[in-house]
Amino acid sequence: MKTLIFVITAFLSVPAFADYFGCDLKVGLDPVITAEAEYRGRSVSVSSKGWTCSATIDNNIIVTATLTSPQANASSTASDRGSVRTGFAIQDVNDEEGMFIAGSCYCGLR
Repeated sequence: MKTLIFVITAFLSVPAFADYFGCDLKVGLDPVITAEAEYRGRSVSVSSKGWTCSATIDNNIIVTATLTSPQANASSTASDRGSVRTGFAIQDVNDEEGMFIAGSCYCGLR
């Protein structure tokens, strides 16, 4: 019985490591771009059309993700346990009609 309690206590006190941690970046109507950190990696980043989605995960499984768009000089950051989503829209400077481009970043355990 003591061994069982020791094993359970040891398991619950070990820092949480993500075996598979990754991000999905969606920009406008383009397909989703996915990137995964190396095995038990703590950070990941993916880019497309000037947009960058980057994230880190800590020992308490808190995921912090940042979506940036340098062309609009804008960024959005969010944190949550296990996975997180953040996003925003910018006006397309190349579009004569003034359409908006939306970007979204989803990062978390896989």
